[in-house]
Amino acid sequence: MGDLNTLSPQDEYDQNKLLLSLRHKNIKKFGIKQLQIKVIPRLLEAGFTDTLKHYSNNLEPTIPTSLNSDKDHVIPLRLDYIFVSKNLLPFLSHAEIIKREQTDQVSDHFPIFAELKL
Repeated sequence: MGDLNTLSPQDEYDQNKLLLSLRHKNIKKFGIKQLQIKVIPRLLEAGFTDTLKHYSNNLEPTIPTSLNSDKDHVIPLRLDYIFVSKNLLPFLSHAEIIKREQTDQVSDHFPIFAELKL
């Protein structure tokens, strides 16, 4: 879990539009000619489940918050994840991005939360 600084193929970004926005802001870490989406597929192929996607297919960004001031955090993206193994998936009861007035002001990313009922 954490800020993986990578995009997920499960999030339905308009790839052309996002690439144009990234180029406009001179952000290269997500790709230049095409989006670089390599990390999350490896986790999914290994059998892990993205807890946020388990509960919603909507693309909900974890950045920016009001604390973002650098160029790498100005485009709405989901960069934060909690994954669970197949063994833990039956115990997953809830997952969400916590977007509140307070969480908008404590970090450059919104916190994410997953609850397991054992």
